[in-house]
Amino acid sequence: MLIDILGGNVIREISNLNTLEKLRSLYLKSNMIDSIHGLSLLKSLEIIDLSSNKIKKIEKIEKCVNLTKINLSNNYITIFEGLSNLSSLEELILYNNKINSIKETRGLISIKKLDLSHNFIDSGLDKIKNLDRVSDFSIENNPISRKPEFSKYLRKTIPKLTIFNGRKSLAPKEMSSKSSCL
Repeated sequence: MLIDILGGNVIREISNLNTLEKLRSLYLKSNMIDSIHGLSLLKSLEIIDLSSNKIKKIEKIEKCVNLTKINLSNNYITIFEGLSNLSSLEELILYNNKINSIKETRGLISIKKLDLSHNFIDSGLDKIKNLDRVSDFSIENNPISRKPEFSKYLRKTIPKLTIFNGRKSLAPKEMSSKSSCL
């Protein structure tokens, strides 16, 4: 089941979804939602788009273990956390939030695309070392991305990286193994 008619409304909370146990995709972008509640019973949920809302914290989605794609761009999230149980997650979009810290990435063993662009991240990228399946990573317009040697460090840390900040990156064989940063 797919629900795509809820975007662009004035929805303030996620509620009354407990009867939609087989719901696989939920699009609630461009609303007034300020917290992620009401999803814990949606065990079949694979895709959720909560972009352009007022969400401040990633929470209450740890039981949605079948999620493969989450879009939380254009919100007010400050900390990258609350995702460690989502081992099926392949794509995570956190573009244009207020993230300044990456707290946890353990458990995100399937992630291939991660977009942290346009945030306030200035440290903590050592937490992404275990994201060895990431091939598409964006972190432009963050304080950390302006540091010297940053891209070399990143290429060494994420060996399968083929798309960096939306542009094709060097193949892993061509990347320099000399780097130290962060």
